Amino acid sequence: MNKKRLPYIDYIKAIGIILVIIGHINFANADCKTWIYSFHMPLFFFASGLVVNVKKKRDKDIELHFLYSKIGNLLYPYFVWAIIYAPLSIKNLLKILYGSYESIIKAKSLSSLWFLPVMFLTVCFFELFVYIQKKTKIQSNLFYSMIIIITFMIGLILPNLEFGYPMGIDVVFTSLGFYSIGHFIRPAIDYVRKKEKKYIILPIVCIITFVLTLSYQWNEINENSYILMATAQYGNYLLFVTCALCGCLFITSLSLLLEYIHNQKFTDILTYIGRNTLIIFFTHKLIINICKIGFNYFESIPTFCVLGTMTCITLIVCIVISYLINKYCSFLLVYSQTNRRTKK
Repeated sequence: MNKKRLPYIDYIKAIGIILVIIGHINFANADCKTWIYSFHMPLFFFASGLVVNVKKKRDKDIELHFLYSKIGNLLYPYFVWAIIYAPLSIKNLLKILYGSYESIIKAKSLSSLWFLPVMFLTVCFFELFVYIQKKTKIQSNLFYSMIIIITFMIGLILPNLEFGYPMGIDVVFTSLGFYSIGHFIRPAIDYVRKKEKKYIILPIVCIITFVLTLSYQWNEINENSYILMATAQYGNYLLFVTCALCGCLFITSLSLLLEYIHNQKFTDILTYIGRNTLIIFFTHKLIINICKIGFNYFESIPTFCVLGTMTCITLIVCIVISYLINKYCSFLLVYSQTNRRTKK
């Protein structure tokens, strides 16, 4: 039996992937790309940390099953889609196996795929830390506070490599910090969800955290002036972590507000998008590049109109593609022995 899904988690992922789309419409997003990039990738690690259940029983068989499931859910689609996008050759295959952002680009594959091996290692490291905490019986809040501080410190001091680290291991330490924070503050979010006056609390938190995200303007990063988590380009690390965390809390409080208001048609769309973020993640760049050809002929259209229209078109096409893939080509998304046995 599947766990009951939390609506606001789907809303967080939906808003996150919409921000990813906007961030990749490079010819029309100059005014908002830097703001989006200041927190949109940490948001996905943060959201994943929100759903971690450390209280579940962890014996050897369950741990092995967990590892197999993460390989099937994260590494399998990574290799499938990396091979789909890259010209087939032994050299490119080796670059894909290396798994860094830089090596994926050199393989001429989909650069966004860096996220999947990083997420895989993030989850595995976190599970290892949970195991250590259970064995040592260190007080959990103290333990996870230490993990957050230590992982962020390692993410700060690791030097950049020209070809990147295998499977983005340098980025993993930073992503693990946000993943752990998501897990750490989940009880506080559960508390707010139960409060009768959340209709007052949530708008206030939304406004405060949104204002704090604007501190990204003081962070001088690189020649492109935006944070690129994929290559561990954070600028001022403390400012990056602060701004990214505020962005995570802003989107979370906004999602909780949407959950409270619950407009059926709108939230149903967000739920569907949130449950199919992986397909949208794999396909949106291709759609953007195709649409861009058409928009090149309409230079007189205001930039914000182009951005809004492109985002809507990309989302609609991605939703159609996600329906088709889920129905006819689910093997492109996940490898599951259980599903294979069921089909047989």
